Amino acid sequence: MQFEQRGLATLAAGKRNEIDRMRTLTEIGLDLQDLGQPAQAAGFLHDALAISERAQTHDSPARQEITAALRIASGAERLDHKVGALCHADLR
Repeated sequence: MQFEQRGLATLAAGKRNEIDRMRTLTEIGLDLQDLGQPAQAAGFLHDALAISERAQTHDSPARQEITAALRIASGAERLDHKVGALCHADLR
């Protein structure tokens, strides 16, 4: 993931590089999901989706992958929040 983040920092502006940036952001988001960090993953995936919305058609496979990953990350975030609230309530 560090390699992907360094690569992301070196991409210059331009349509081709925007697609590369979107792919890299998506990969970082997926990596963070795999590491059990849905909140951090969602941030990268939202950035990837914004690029996809500017640069791709609505039905592109990359956009579908990003939106599916965002649904998973958002669901995991909500679950983490609920579990945290329940644990906090148990401590009272």
